[in-house]
Amino acid sequence: MTMTRRSLSKHVCQRQRILRVTSKRWEFRCLHSLVSAPFPTPSAGSVRAVMGVN
Repeated sequence: MTMTRRSLSKHVCQRQRILRVTSKRWEFRCLHSLVSAPFPTPSAGSVRAVMGVN
């Protein structure tokens, strides 16, 4: 049982890492679309605030 549990936790960790990477990619895509949008773009500060980056 311990072996299966360990492998399960490992799988969960890998999945979380993949999810994190994909979410980062989506954030980048959203930023890119914001930047390349024809209408007036928000300032970098507001974008950072939305992204939660200091």
